[in-house]
Amino acid sequence: MTEMEKRNQQNNWIIRQTKFDESEADYSDSIFFQGNGYVGARGFQDECITCEDYKRTTFINGVFEYIKTNITDMVNTPNFFSMEIHAADQEGEIRPVTPAAAIDGTYSRTLDLRTGVVSKTYRTMTAGGTLEVNIDRFLSLQDVHLALQRLNLVSVDFVGDLEVILSIDGDVRNNTIHDEQLKKETNPVSLLECMRCETSGDFFLLTERTRESGITLAEAAGIDVSPESRAAEITSYISESGRCISCRVRLHLAPGETAVICKKICICTSRDPESWEDPEKACLTRLEGVSSSDWNELSAQNASAWASRWADSDIVVEGDDKSQLELRFAAANLIANYPVNDPNCSIGARGLTHGRYKGCYFWDTEIYMLPFYLLTNPESARNLLMYRYNTLDASRAEAKRFNLSGARYSWMCTLDGREQCETWDTGSSEIHITADIAYAVDLYWRVTGDDAFAAEYGLEMIIEICRYWLSRFSYDEKTGKYNLLWVKGPDEYGGVTVNNTYTVTMAVYGFDTAGRMLETVKGQYPEQYRRLTAKINFREEELAAWEKLTGNVCSGYDHDTSLVLEDDLFMLTEPVDIASMKLGDQPLYKTVCFDRLQRMRVLKQADVLLLMALLPEKYSAEEKQAAWNFYEPITLHDSTLSFGSHSLTGAMFGYTGKAYEYFRKSAGLDLEDLMRNTAEEGLHLAAFGGTWMSAVFGFAGLSLRDGTIKFDPHLPASWNSISFPFFFKGRKYIYRADADGASVQQASQEES
Repeated sequence: MTEMEKRNQQNNWIIRQTKFDESEADYSDSIFFQGNGYVGARGFQDECITCEDYKRTTFINGVFEYIKTNITDMVNTPNFFSMEIHAADQEGEIRPVTPAAAIDGTYSRTLDLRTGVVSKTYRTMTAGGTLEVNIDRFLSLQDVHLALQRLNLVSVDFVGDLEVILSIDGDVRNNTIHDEQLKKETNPVSLLECMRCETSGDFFLLTERTRESGITLAEAAGIDVSPESRAAEITSYISESGRCISCRVRLHLAPGETAVICKKICICTSRDPESWEDPEKACLTRLEGVSSSDWNELSAQNASAWASRWADSDIVVEGDDKSQLELRFAAANLIANYPVNDPNCSIGARGLTHGRYKGCYFWDTEIYMLPFYLLTNPESARNLLMYRYNTLDASRAEAKRFNLSGARYSWMCTLDGREQCETWDTGSSEIHITADIAYAVDLYWRVTGDDAFAAEYGLEMIIEICRYWLSRFSYDEKTGKYNLLWVKGPDEYGGVTVNNTYTVTMAVYGFDTAGRMLETVKGQYPEQYRRLTAKINFREEELAAWEKLTGNVCSGYDHDTSLVLEDDLFMLTEPVDIASMKLGDQPLYKTVCFDRLQRMRVLKQADVLLLMALLPEKYSAEEKQAAWNFYEPITLHDSTLSFGSHSLTGAMFGYTGKAYEYFRKSAGLDLEDLMRNTAEEGLHLAAFGGTWMSAVFGFAGLSLRDGTIKFDPHLPASWNSISFPFFFKGRKYIYRADADGASVQQASQEES
């Protein structure tokens, strides 16, 4: 390997910023997000306030609080990376040191995707001379309750006193944002109240609690200074508000001298199984446990944990450095936003990167994200589905609220599974999420072969979902047909319509899953089958009604053109000239009102095409071609999900060149801020999932749906090869495709 190749290989792991620009702070805060699944922090500057407190967010997975009756928001928790640096001028006056005063060409900030470490360096001219500032920080993947921050101050020719203030700042707020994308509101509210602030010689501790739900958060920090002789004074104090606790370190530096301050932070909550009884005690015990470990040791443990995840997750693309970096950025953020061992929460549309949509969980998780976890860390996928099982009772209650049977999963939901969507038509009619969850249960079952999960949890979910659909369809006695009325499909620009094909077909697929799962569980787990049928009062006589429905649903189809129609009303909409209306990648809803969009023959995002990607075996090559030719030109891609869907379907259908064009947009969605919403909405987790799927299931052509491993690669012209690991039925495999063909081999013991 040449030196240039080595540099390129290293750069394919690094996100880099070379100039401090306060006007771009919100955008870079999103891109430099860090997380370990348990906690996530936006990439705000440590020592320089560039945004309001409600934008300097640190979210802990599963921590929500009520903002109105039955409506919650993901809580912005204390900022434990808060820091101030001050240098004394010649008159002894203390002045702040920030990157805004960096000497030209010296500022650099990087996110190392291999380890999740953000590193920053710059030089600044002070009254006492030139000072170099180096700050590193990470959220440990090895111990998710641990965060570290290191400040390295180097005197180039500086002489004088320095003051560093390191804080846990609990004086933070949420900005409660309306669900509707066009509403721009500023409504900061405090969702936490301080319970305890304490300092001692070894640590400082802040404990806060959500005001209504009563979740307790305990955060403690300890400070190490090296060499100790550099520190003239170390004191701790509490702010006037009582919600910010700080440690002040005073230093003296002479030319050539260096001082290093390491801040170790531990975070525990009353949600944590191991610390719910006493989060404070658990937090301090953890901090004491790392007190003798230095930065290098804890950093190495974090790097080792990331290396283990990358060994199961990394897609290697040869020949296209841009795609390589983007795929790693996608995978790193999917890893960073999901708590592997927590079956009681899921992943919001923006993960832990932003509070958009109140942190709620959507269909995005099951359709766009779950496949990544399923193939790279199956236990994560299982826990995602366990969250849906653990909210099954709430989903039963939601069905009853709509005067229906079975279980109806909410369009937007939080920890308890209740509907959080405040847009009444969407919350009532975009019901395909219930079918999407059944699809995800089936996909997990197919890929893992986990019959025990099916028997213990999956079958109960599927039966209740089928009961819901039986009560949700409307039977027409004149025709003997079942219609699905008042329904909105994934398109979302099609209005509230009739017999949306995606929703109808996915619902019917759930009945098919139920039949196969019933047979397996009844035959292999008879005792569990008996307990389940007694628990939910299931009788096999219900199957006859299911069969009658599935054989008589209405789904639009044009036999002359082999075109699968989106719904019964789609062809009544008005054709329009998209080119004269659409401005680049800017969503059309910013210039055309939603009422008008519902009546235009355009799509917000893939609907029928997505269905064909999810259930490719159900459609002929002729039908796929007809759908692509009809729907692709009239799709506006006004959803961040759309580019990945079209890349996936394009690659699966053999339109590799077009698929790669869409891949470029999906993969660069946030890094290039294509839709101009990364700054104000955070990172788009489902787009990362769509990017990953288009590479694995699209270009690599991997298919596991029929219980065997199949592949049919269609690599873009710029990709010399693609290789990646994946798990299938408890075993790890390595896939590789290049110009000479493709192969799958079981991983060696060392690779496993």
